Amino acid sequence: MKKKPIRLIPYQCGCGAFSAGAEAGALALARSGLVESLRGQGLDIAWWRDPETAEYDYRALGLKTRPAAASPAREDVVYFHLTQLAQDVEEVVRGGFRAVTIGGDHSMAMGSVAGLAKAKNAAGKTGLVWIDAHPDIHTMKTSRRKTYHAVPLSFLLGEGGKKFAALVDISPVLKPQHIAYVGLRSIDEPELHQIARYNIKTFTNGDLDQFGLKEALTQSIAHISKGTKARFLSLDLDGIDPAFAPGVGTAVPGGIEAPALLKLLKTLGRRADFDVIEIAEYNPALDHKGKTAALVDDILAALLV
Repeated sequence: MKKKPIRLIPYQCGCGAFSAGAEAGALALARSGLVESLRGQGLDIAWWRDPETAEYDYRALGLKTRPAAASPAREDVVYFHLTQLAQDVEEVVRGGFRAVTIGGDHSMAMGSVAGLAKAKNAAGKTGLVWIDAHPDIHTMKTSRRKTYHAVPLSFLLGEGGKKFAALVDISPVLKPQHIAYVGLRSIDEPELHQIARYNIKTFTNGDLDQFGLKEALTQSIAHISKGTKARFLSLDLDGIDPAFAPGVGTAVPGGIEAPALLKLLKTLGRRADFDVIEIAEYNPALDHKGKTAALVDDILAALLV
């Protein structure tokens, strides 16, 4: 089967996070030669929007400074970028391409998943594997810092209000039985209640020690494939141990080891044939000698080449 051409979509927004930096992730990866490296491995790949010229964080709305957390202006910035991302993903998928979204803070999942669901007419029938240190299923009431990268799963499950539901025109975008968490190791108490309430399939880092990463990914992919029309992989780089991925804003020790993950992505990940792949939370200001940028290259090569 001939592989679909791939289009990279930048999410140049960091206002969903408490601290700045992730908005520069896609631009840094473009400048590091991500596309050229993957083309050299035989992929038909290009940026859908050039990160050098794409609208950038709060400046996209003409703001001169980063808005305060929990302010209406901060919400406006996040919503602006999510709307653009959802439209881009929808256009890329409808155009017959495979989409890879590059961020940017993890609020981006709202736009990435919504765009896929709309393109495939798959609201309520989109399967999601979520590799992350954090479940990101707070609500704006329970998020201590009122940050949008803490709430994407609850919003996609229909708890984000009418404005964010409009990203896909149908709410909820996801159903809990079509979600699988892999690698969680930093879970706040309100999120534990949410996971239990929705009965979401979950492999914590402790579970990985017991069952192994291969079994967790195998079960997760099988789980999210039942009764769905589209498949989505969201990979927050802080799901990987910071020894391998230092360039993240919310690093948590004891994560997934990159060599093991890469090996499985080459087999299980390719067979899963995800419609959209999302790489979230790359913060180049916190990277060490380009280590995390090189890992992003390796992750995409493992999944796509």
